[in-house]
Amino acid sequence: MFCTRIGLFFVILLSVGVFVPQAQAEGFSRRTFIAPPPSQNGKVKIAFFDADGTLRVSKSGGPSANGANDFIILPFVPDKIHELVANGYLVAIVSNQAGIPRMVTFAGAEGALSNMVGELKKLDATVHYFDFAEDRGPDRKPGAGMAQRLEKLLASLDSRLMVDWANSIMVGDAAYIKGETRPDGFEGYNFTNTDRLFAENLKIRFIEAAEFFGWNKFGSRELDTHQRLEEFLARNPGLKDRLAYCANLLMKP
Repeated sequence: MFCTRIGLFFVILLSVGVFVPQAQAEGFSRRTFIAPPPSQNGKVKIAFFDADGTLRVSKSGGPSANGANDFIILPFVPDKIHELVANGYLVAIVSNQAGIPRMVTFAGAEGALSNMVGELKKLDATVHYFDFAEDRGPDRKPGAGMAQRLEKLLASLDSRLMVDWANSIMVGDAAYIKGETRPDGFEGYNFTNTDRLFAENLKIRFIEAAEFFGWNKFGSRELDTHQRLEEFLARNPGLKDRLAYCANLLMKP
């Protein structure tokens, strides 16, 4: 009964938009630096992140945001990004957005990422850069095009800047599909494996989102829909205040 009430509490929050910022797009643009890229002796280590099912889910229930305000930031995301930045990482979002232009406009997709980056910034979590590949474009993961573009952009800012691939990482939820064997020996269950293959193509370390953010320690191997987020919260009522704190900061006066 207690868990049911907790679950109902968060359903109500979602229905009134508590988790979803109501402002218009922050004005950040893809493929430009939002914050100065950090480097150590000219080397830039990058933490690449997928967007959907990794940093956010949509409020609308779709696989991705269908407008500039259609997103919910997932648990522990601000804390982990803050930690990475404190350790000298450049944080970059690389997202496949196959819904452009059939299900969402370019402006809607860019606005959703821009708004999310803005809200994370208010939570003391800096994202330096974001990119996304439309429809079936050549830059789509698992291809390395978005990473290669970022590498070239860094070099154009300062020819001495080089990506530290050995210490770069990729975090995503698209890991192992049915028929593939996971590191734990079990069969894969993800819809696709593009995030893991993106990391393999770059020869960098891949970390599943549930492991990186610690959701698996609370009984969730995926948080790819707001329904699964509600279930996660209902199972873990002790996290309510922590997530409510983030949600309150996302609300607009």
